[in-house]
Formats: sequence, structure tokens, C-alpha cells
Amino acid sequence: MKDAAPKEEAESGVDVYDVEMEVKLEEAEIKQEEAEVKDEPMSSVFEEPREDKVIREIDVYFTPRIESDTKLYLMQYPLRPYWRPYGLQERCEEVRVKPKQSRLEVDLVIEKDGENYDEDAKEHLKITKQTLTSSKTPLLPCYALGILRGNKLCSFDLL
Repeated sequence: MKDAAPKEEAESGVDVYDVEMEVKLEEAEIKQEEAEVKDEPMSSVFEEPREDKVIREIDVYFTPRIESDTKLYLMQYPLRPYWRPYGLQERCEEVRVKPKQSRLEVDLVIEKDGENYDEDAKEHLKITKQTLTSSKTPLLPCYALGILRGNKLCSFDLL
């Protein structure tokens, strides 16, 4: 900022200055402004797509409906991350299906040898199994079931 002498004195006793300022932009700010101004498109975005290599051909069959007495259940476990599976093969003790209520229950054995099991807990507090219970939610029309056998994929809408 250049030195400035008071230009005039206001009635309130405050000096009013006429000031000339020089603004210096940081080098990074200048480069950013230049990048924003350029009209050239990013080359990686507008490159011609490479053709994918075909590794397998599969015949796809769309089946409009399955038999009316057949029940399909879509099971999802939204509270369990993929890297912490339930281990259904090892821990599954019993599965119950209640078709009239569209309910499914799975009993899983609790590992007593694990580090999280409390051997010192009172007997009535010790848990021996965990029960997963389904809840019925409105089914969106975008779900499908697919069965792949060899090079044939049969697809069924879940409605």
C-alpha cells in the first residue's frame, strides 16, 4: 500500500484517505484461474472408448412369470457389511419359513470360543443363538432373479 495523506477531514473528525492498492495473487491462484478459463476439453473425458474384449457369450431368457404357487424370497442383509459375513454355512442351526406371513427366520449359533463371548456372565444372560427375522418391504419393480447354468441365463421378474 502506498503512503497516503489525509484527503479531507470529515465532520465527525475521521480522516478520509484516497488509497491505491496493489494486489498480488499467489502463483497457485493464478494457475487455477488459467485452468478455469481454458476452453479446451479434458482429453481423457472425450477420448474414443476402447472396445471391450468379449470373454463369454451367454444366452439370456426372460421368463414373464413363474408358476402362481411358487414363492420367491429376496433376502438382503443391510445391517451387515460385506466384509463381515454371517457365516451361514458354519453357524446356521435352523431355518423357518412362514409363507402366510411371508416371513423367514434363520437361527445362528453363537460362537462360545470367540473373544467376544463372556463366559463369566450370569447363566440367564448367556446367549446361545442369534435369530435373524425378515421384514416385508414393498418390492420395487426393478428386481429380478437370474439362474445361470452353463451358457444360459434365465431371468424372472420379482413382483
